[in-house]
Amino acid sequence: MAPWLMGPVALLAATLAVFAARFFEGGHAAARGFVMVTLLGGIISVSMALSARARDGVSLTTPIGPRTVLLSRVVMALTVNLVSAVCASWAASALAAIGSPGALIAVWFAPLLCAAGLVTFVSVSVAPWLGAVAGILALPWLTPAQDDAARIGLGGLIAGAQEVVPAVAVAGLGCAFLALGVLLARRPLLKAHPAS
Repeated sequence: MAPWLMGPVALLAATLAVFAARFFEGGHAAARGFVMVTLLGGIISVSMALSARARDGVSLTTPIGPRTVLLSRVVMALTVNLVSAVCASWAASALAAIGSPGALIAVWFAPLLCAAGLVTFVSVSVAPWLGAVAGILALPWLTPAQDDAARIGLGGLIAGAQEVVPAVAVAGLGCAFLALGVLLARRPLLKAHPAS
């Protein structure tokens, strides 16, 4: 995965999120589809930013430490995703009966921070591809719960957890995961190869 593809992936995810909101033309299902696609784009972008295949030349050739480089990569990925998702929220509110852009942003903002923090923590502590897998596995817990009729089994458990945990706590958990990931970054994402 190439880090320079973060922008196109974020734009593609924002476009698909608007299409999902338009396709599900209706309040709750449209918001759920929009948020799920937006979060998926954020998870993929952050995991691309932390890919071990990308040369970490900044950490290897300058005195800037790997923690600073890691934090700047995650902030860059989050910024690209936030800007594209805010624009997509405005477009979705204009094209679909989904509500105001501010209400839609309030639905996906904290889960996006939590997903980015989780991906960062797992990517640094284990492997970047496992960070993406962890983020994808967390998607049902981070997207808005289904309607009351579908709240059985795991759906009921997720809905109950979302009613108890406020959005501020979800964003705080994401920031805590991000801080732990940055603190664990003690080496560059790609080790230097010995000169031949």
